[in-house]
Amino acid sequence: MPLTTLLTGTIAAAPAPTAVSRWLRIGITSVFCGLACYFLLCLRLSYFREYKWDADAKDVYSVLARYNHTYGVTDVGMSGLFFPALNYYRVLSKKEAFAEFRLVGPKPPDGKSVYVISEMQDRNFIDTEKLVIVYRGNFSDVVVAVQPGLE
Repeated sequence: MPLTTLLTGTIAAAPAPTAVSRWLRIGITSVFCGLACYFLLCLRLSYFREYKWDADAKDVYSVLARYNHTYGVTDVGMSGLFFPALNYYRVLSKKEAFAEFRLVGPKPPDGKSVYVISEMQDRNFIDTEKLVIVYRGNFSDVVVAVQPGLE
């Protein structure tokens, strides 16, 4: 495909001594402009549908960073598939004192002051631990829940 595009572009850039070659140049340029518009309209400016749970990761990390700066929270409990994206923002930021986020098991670990969990899957855990939800995701069911007194 790249070689075909290069060859077509070379043909379109060649001098046009005859009327047929001028029409060919106009046609090829029009096709390239149409393809450029098509590719621009196909850009995804939000999350990929397959990775919906990561759509709110940047906002979740900003909430975690606020709790790190305000309360000194460094250990976060989490469940689900949230930890890879949060590790990305942890490495990118370099301002917070978080250890690497890890998935300990299918359920969130006990005894943490801040949790990043799925509201639907971990509803019983939220109720049992009497956690307070301080952030709900806009695209996914991720929540940041904290122990009472930290809200």
